[in-house]
Amino acid sequence: MNERIKIKIPEAEEFFETMNPKKDDIKIEFLGRIVTIIIAGLGLITALAWDEAFRDIFVKLFGNLNSFNDKLGYAIFVTGIAVVGSIILGRIFIKKKRKAKHD
Repeated sequence: MNERIKIKIPEAEEFFETMNPKKDDIKIEFLGRIVTIIIAGLGLITALAWDEAFRDIFVKLFGNLNSFNDKLGYAIFVTGIAVVGSIILGRIFIKKKRKAKHD
């Protein structure tokens, strides 16, 4: 009655292997996270540069951003540019993806 039943579950073995990572796996994951953080930082820098450029364009077109309404107008302006830009880029991406699929 003291016999144990052993059931092998491949998914469980794989899960427990991932719970015990090797040193090389940790180094690779660490480097991957560092690269991700660097890319995110570069994206933030790029976004801030574009924000400054759009702000200058808005100020030249409509004047300084002194009041709440001016800042709200700028936010709507930038949002509109982001929406239109993402739609255009999305359509270009879909066309290229369809073309690559057919080739």
